[in-house]
Amino acid sequence: MGDDQMSNRSFYIEDLFPRLVKKIRDFLGKQPKFIVYTIYTICGILAVLAVYAGWHLYDRNYEKKAWELYANIQQNLAANPNTQLQDIAQGLQGIVNEYPLSEAANSANYRLGSIYYFSNNVDAAISSYKAYIRRASNKDELTTMAYISLGYANEAKGEVEKALDSYQKAEKTPNGANFSSTNWQNIARMYELQNKREKALEYYGKALKEIQDPVARRIVQSKIASL
Repeated sequence: MGDDQMSNRSFYIEDLFPRLVKKIRDFLGKQPKFIVYTIYTICGILAVLAVYAGWHLYDRNYEKKAWELYANIQQNLAANPNTQLQDIAQGLQGIVNEYPLSEAANSANYRLGSIYYFSNNVDAAISSYKAYIRRASNKDELTTMAYISLGYANEAKGEVEKALDSYQKAEKTPNGANFSSTNWQNIARMYELQNKREKALEYYGKALKEIQDPVARRIVQSKIASL
């Protein structure tokens, strides 16, 4: 194909889109307004559906890859029970860093909180629990547990007010009643540390009514007697 032919073809292709737009505009200009509005509406709906479908496919793929990494960590841990906590934390943190908006990342945040807490990295534990709580549903039982765990971490730092706040938030979650006896002891302990005797007695008393284990009952009874 000669240079002139190539040039003519390129010009034709470049000119094709403007000519197509002009034909569409001419066509629409000859139609009643309600038909034009209908066409615009349909095109708008199709565009929105196309964007939604594209995002949905992207989101599914994004979540799938994140959960695959999470599953690999679980499988490696099952195959190697003596894996160091530091190595597990590194893998989980990788999910959080690479797929921060995924559900797998939030599950990783919860587990990271526990790992950091038992590794005496309390500040990192607090950050991980807070990250989990920010995105988790308040109706999820793990959210209640995360608030309680956050309270333990706050308590480990000597932050009594923050620990009390975390325990109270756990109490107010929909699943708070499932952990009432333990959490009421936590709340009572914080009031005890604040020298709020009446509030401490109130919550130790509430816990005592729920506790079935005789050893745990004797511990709480001794607490009440000491106050």
